[in-house]
Amino acid sequence: MTPDQSPLPVGIKSPDSEKELPEAIKTKSDKVLFDFPTAIRMVTEGKKISREEWKNPKIYGVMKNEMLILCKEDKDHSWIISTGDLTNKDWFVV
Repeated sequence: MTPDQSPLPVGIKSPDSEKELPEAIKTKSDKVLFDFPTAIRMVTEGKKISREEWKNPKIYGVMKNEMLILCKEDKDHSWIISTGDLTNKDWFVV
């Protein structure tokens, strides 16, 4: 892929970005969902991410001190990424 190419599908833009997002899906509530690689890219851009499956807005992933951290109920935890995290396409920006 060349630097001027985006790995993102046409028509969906990243929040606060001009880049298009890959594998983006709009839900009934107009929430845009992504695959794991896209979600991690957003974390590296300073955004917080969560999953539909977690059903709790106080659980989200973030980058702190160059490490992926899972915040649950305002407490930081080491994030052990599961197969479900890697394969599901239910990630969104908090």
